[in-house]
Amino acid sequence: MAIIKIKFAKHFDTLVPYVMDGRAPTDPIGTHDCDERDVARDFAALQQFHNGNGAVNVIHIMQSWSEAESKKLLPEEFNAIGRELAHKQFPGHAFAVVTHTDTSKVHNHILVSPWHTETGKKIEHKKRHLYELRGISDKLCQERGLSVIESMGKDRHARLPEKVQKIAQFRGHSWILDLCQKADFARAYATSYDEYVGILGEFGVKARVEERKISYFYSDKVRGKRGGKLSPKYDKDGLEDAFRANDARFAKFPGLREQVRGIVGAAATRGVDIQASKDALVNLPQSPYQQGHRDYSKYTKMERPGRAQRFPHELDLSGVLIPIEELRKARNSNIIQYCQANRIALERNSEGKMVLKGRSFVEIGEFEWVNKRNRTKGSLIELVAAHKDLTFLQAVAEITGNKRLHLLEQHLGETKRNFTSFYIPKEHRLNELDAKVKIASVLVQHGCDPTHASALFKGGQAQVSKEGVVRFFAKDDDGGAFEFTESTEHNWHRAKVGAIKGAFFKVSTGSRNATIYLDPFGFLASQGKHAFWPAKYHQDVICLMEPDEKVLDHHLATNRRIDQVQVFLDPKSTNHQVELDFFNNLRSRYPQIGIQIGESRGMGRERSRGDDLPSF
Repeated sequence: MAIIKIKFAKHFDTLVPYVMDGRAPTDPIGTHDCDERDVARDFAALQQFHNGNGAVNVIHIMQSWSEAESKKLLPEEFNAIGRELAHKQFPGHAFAVVTHTDTSKVHNHILVSPWHTETGKKIEHKKRHLYELRGISDKLCQERGLSVIESMGKDRHARLPEKVQKIAQFRGHSWILDLCQKADFARAYATSYDEYVGILGEFGVKARVEERKISYFYSDKVRGKRGGKLSPKYDKDGLEDAFRANDARFAKFPGLREQVRGIVGAAATRGVDIQASKDALVNLPQSPYQQGHRDYSKYTKMERPGRAQRFPHELDLSGVLIPIEELRKARNSNIIQYCQANRIALERNSEGKMVLKGRSFVEIGEFEWVNKRNRTKGSLIELVAAHKDLTFLQAVAEITGNKRLHLLEQHLGETKRNFTSFYIPKEHRLNELDAKVKIASVLVQHGCDPTHASALFKGGQAQVSKEGVVRFFAKDDDGGAFEFTESTEHNWHRAKVGAIKGAFFKVSTGSRNATIYLDPFGFLASQGKHAFWPAKYHQDVICLMEPDEKVLDHHLATNRRIDQVQVFLDPKSTNHQVELDFFNNLRSRYPQIGIQIGESRGMGRERSRGDDLPSF
């Protein structure tokens, strides 16, 4: 079974020595249209001859085999596989194949010049090369009696839920998720492409509508994302369905646009509160904006980048339910002034840039903030939404002072944001010593070793506010938490806040087996004082914050070798029936994609379970 990786690199003058110096004297080398004694020189000559330039000057393919497979063939035969692979995928290109045997796993380094030796045409940097290389490599390995990745393992990812596939596909790139979040907001209020594009534009997302597709450009990114690649609901058919549905929804509330825009003078001039404004709708005449026959496929044409840009005219946006001028006013509000007024601590980093105190990876400008860690960007709208846990519309109302915007959510419902930080700001946290005491108290009540309080506190997975509220987080996930408040009888009561999207703890060992824990306290109580020691585990372990198929699916999608899963069921759990139903759902789904499910009472004490648990 050969594993294939590909990298498009710039500096062959450093890559070639790395590959050559790593081989043993007897390791074989195979070349085509270049001299093995000076590959870098020959690649440079090809580039110069064809006036080549760009960010990619060499393609580096890594082809490796398992320890067992590495013993089946001679190094020269593995080198021959690499040469044939390069010939088939990149005919007419110079390449060098260097086989390394310095480890127990034989592997090839294949260096390919991106310029065709005769035509000078350059190989494009596309993902399809990886998939094509894997297919060719599998065929070459089969011809020589080597194994390939089982089709069941390949199909497993395809059968996972769509949202899980997207997360795995985008590899956690938060800007993609942020883009989708903003698109959700725009499609909730738009009734035409022009309105949709206009609302997105106020959130720093450009959308280009064309005859057959729509593309999204996040912030200043040059390469767009096709709507169909994100989700069908962001493509043209899905959007036109949303426009049609929105028109039908909005028509049920005649006069709502006029009320939001302040045409009803009482709400605008006499300071009437929201409830009074809502009551006033009853007496409004029928809105001139009526549901009728519309062509939802119409849009304002926009030229491709590099030409003069044409955006929806202001008249085309005049009918949008959310006043564009309110979004624009909020977006153009000063972020630094807001932080100062609301006591959000800022400081300057070593480069002299303003950053959030305690989160130096978030750079703050007057009208834009940038998160260097997850590559997201935004204006004051997103910052206020995160700071005060508001929807985007509520944040706009907060910034502009236009309380009439709340009428939209009262009538049409909230458009929830999926990603909000529930970390407790440092200035609101309890001191370390007292915080650990509180965390330890929660652990003791749940039958866990109180010494874990220190590790949870230092890792940021448990935080305590000055009011004594304790929050437990998944690893590297601040979008949700379990919140514990202490009663007068000194009992801790648990509530969920936000949306938890990560695991509490996980270890990948390379094993085909995995044990799943459905609750942090069941995991900690079962594993004792060394629960957080990765070295103690001989198979994969994943502890969920709660029974959540999406989190588990994501882990299995990125660890396709796993085909045996044991679920830890604690009969003393207060959530036992929910866990049983979750277990049964797994037992009905996973065998269809080659994963066997059993029940565990702890590491090393597994047994399979019969068909005796009803699932509802």
